Amino acid sequence: MSISSLWNIILIILGFGMLIGLHELGHFIAAKWSGIRTNAFAVGMGPVV
Repeated sequence: MSISSLWNIILIILGFGMLIGLHELGHFIAAKWSGIRTNAFAVGMGPVV
């Protein structure tokens, strides 16, 4: 595996992570706009961010 391929894999993984984070942030913002009380923002089942 070349360095270029490894770099591409790393960028894809980071890109998916950013997309998931933005997606979850969209849920958070929609809940706030709808008047739903939100105390925490978390991605997946992990710790509170």
